[in-house]
Amino acid sequence: MRPLLFLILLSLTACTAYRPPVQQGNQLRVDQVQAIEVGMTRRQVLRVLGHPLLQDPFNADRWDYYYSLDTEDEARVLSLWFSEDTLARINERVLSGDAPQG
Repeated sequence: MRPLLFLILLSLTACTAYRPPVQQGNQLRVDQVQAIEVGMTRRQVLRVLGHPLLQDPFNADRWDYYYSLDTEDEARVLSLWFSEDTLARINERVLSGDAPQG
């Protein structure tokens, strides 16, 4: 009985379950990001990038497009600032996994 139990436990520990990569946020292609230009309207930006993942509740003029994949050790953030209805500033940055994010 013990050898059978040992073999069952050994076979269970040898199995590793497949864990699919988890994507979070807006996956943006390079051509989409390159198509964004200062002076575009909010509607034009929405047409190219879609709705942002994050909208600052205290600042309606800032949109953040965040993307990460758990198999990579980094995340990308594209931040857009509007003045009235016009895109005024663009900032793209990469957050590495070992750097503080904030």
